[in-house]
Amino acid sequence: MFSLFKRKKESLFNGYINDTNFSKKLSFRDDGGLILITLSIANDRYTFMLDTGAFSVVPKNLLTTDNLTQLDETIYTLDASGEKKESTLYRLHSLELAGIHFNDFSVIVDDFAKDFPLSCLQFDGILGYNFLQKFILKINYEEKYIQLFDSYKKDKSFTAIKLIQTKSNAPSFQIYYNAKSYLVGLDTGNNDHLLINDPALIQELEIEGNSIERITGTFSTTFSGQNRYSFIDRYLLKNFTIEKKILVESTQLIFQEESLNIAGNAFLSQFHLVLDLEKKKLFLKKRDKNILKKEQNRFGFITFWNEEKKLYISAIIQGSPAYNSKLKIGDKIMSINELDTLNFSQEEYCKHTLRSKRVMLYDEDDTELSIIVKRNGKLIREQLSLSL
Repeated sequence: MFSLFKRKKESLFNGYINDTNFSKKLSFRDDGGLILITLSIANDRYTFMLDTGAFSVVPKNLLTTDNLTQLDETIYTLDASGEKKESTLYRLHSLELAGIHFNDFSVIVDDFAKDFPLSCLQFDGILGYNFLQKFILKINYEEKYIQLFDSYKKDKSFTAIKLIQTKSNAPSFQIYYNAKSYLVGLDTGNNDHLLINDPALIQELEIEGNSIERITGTFSTTFSGQNRYSFIDRYLLKNFTIEKKILVESTQLIFQEESLNIAGNAFLSQFHLVLDLEKKKLFLKKRDKNILKKEQNRFGFITFWNEEKKLYISAIIQGSPAYNSKLKIGDKIMSINELDTLNFSQEEYCKHTLRSKRVMLYDEDDTELSIIVKRNGKLIREQLSLSL
């Protein structure tokens, strides 16, 4: 998951909007499964991520302008690795989004441009919950736009869902499966499906035969780069309801130890969505088609990049062609389908993996893949086939 900041004490909801009676539409860029929008601060254009589960963050270069004033207050947050951090609060005097003018909101400061792999996505800051609670937000994943309202006339085709504010920051809602309820955070700063950390539920899905795959390796479920040896289990969760009102026939459920219960964009994009944080309401309308996304790691290995190793195998899916080959976690990738990756740069990794939403450099229709890796000074060539 991608939510960078988790509230540790009551955060400030000051600030105001100059405009009234507005309904403004703004296109967004879907990059790495996240929502990136363009806004204006002091006549300069910036790219921000829309994140319902984070406090608002602005880039460090604003510290040298008159548009940012340091406050005598701090906010305690948790970073993506779970480490507690005390952040200085600032007052952002003006910001313009879709022609709407915001004034005097509290923000914290960070620099994502220098932090790999965050830098891959090329965004400058985060538009978080303390901004979003000031207006009503509609997200259309299908047509890739957001719409901002100061009042919303309920559409009868949408179903109203109650939101609950929790200590984890993200506004949360209830889902029900086999008579048991789970509180799940709505997190647009997360690019994944449905994450639920409940061993009893996982055991139930195992008994029902709904396991899809296990991925093991040195990898991260966030874009934070905080990698560790771990695992992710994927399951198919069928016939559950959102607040006993909306039936969801199936979605992918992810289990990893110590994770929070989160509904990310891959799950949320199955709906048209209207968010009213002030009234603690979520309005949902199911899209016409089942849009469960096909996973791209069909050959069964996931890659990562660092300055020392360059491109390497960071995780392997159990039962996959890679799992049944001689490939191992940590192997340095020398070439894929005759493409030389020996000196693969960070920029090339970003372009061909994170930013293209692919986990490896092969064509979608490929059924055969040739890969050469280096391990302990020796070259190993493997031919992977989907027919295995």
